[in-house]
Amino acid sequence: MIAGATGFRYEAPCLSSRDQYTPQNTLVVPSETDMPDPDIRATLGSSGKGRTMAAEEHMGVSVSGQRISDEAVRKRTGRGWDEWFALLDSWGATGLSHAGIARRIVAECGTDEWWAQSITVGYEQARDMRKPGQVSDGTFAASASKTIGVGASEAFAAFSDETQRAKWLPDVALVPSTVNPPKSFRAECEDGTRVSVWITEKGERTSAISLQHEKLGEAQIAAEKKAFWRDRLDELKSLLEG
Repeated sequence: MIAGATGFRYEAPCLSSRDQYTPQNTLVVPSETDMPDPDIRATLGSSGKGRTMAAEEHMGVSVSGQRISDEAVRKRTGRGWDEWFALLDSWGATGLSHAGIARRIVAECGTDEWWAQSITVGYEQARDMRKPGQVSDGTFAASASKTIGVGASEAFAAFSDETQRAKWLPDVALVPSTVNPPKSFRAECEDGTRVSVWITEKGERTSAISLQHEKLGEAQIAAEKKAFWRDRLDELKSLLEG
């Protein structure tokens, strides 16, 4: 029983393994630590494939504005970035919505929905249709991650249990909304923003934590939150491993 879990709504995991970013912007072994924006999952409709709805901001262009490599895009889609940009320009895609571009890529090019999202985000940023870190609703997001030497249940409790959370995240009021112990935790902030956390157990005493702070109003705020959460996850690691 997770402390403080009364009244929470539990949901089944929506992700299966898929490619993720490395700091060098190359694709690595698939992992469940991709951080989905729930507002993005509905962009192309419900297909029953959670992986294809999960990662607008974590495939095409990351929250930091880094783009997946041209080599990887070509390998998975048959076109490099320049070719995709030229094709979308020929469609007049700057006049289309995010969903409209992604749907047409799927329909006319036979591209996987996951990669259609990736290409659409990359195109929107290249054509100044959105700023780095900006999602399709106009808000911004900040992300941070950390590998910690504890099991997933212990890592999850550090977020879900208010007393434990206060030890490493003091003076931050979070109202838990949706949890899936010990894999995910979502909470609302007093300012209307949202914090989503995904925990993947890598071994008996190792867990990977991925966090995203969503609905931020400005790019500068997103940058500040990114630094803040990196610092807080460092503190959490020290606390749990100490």
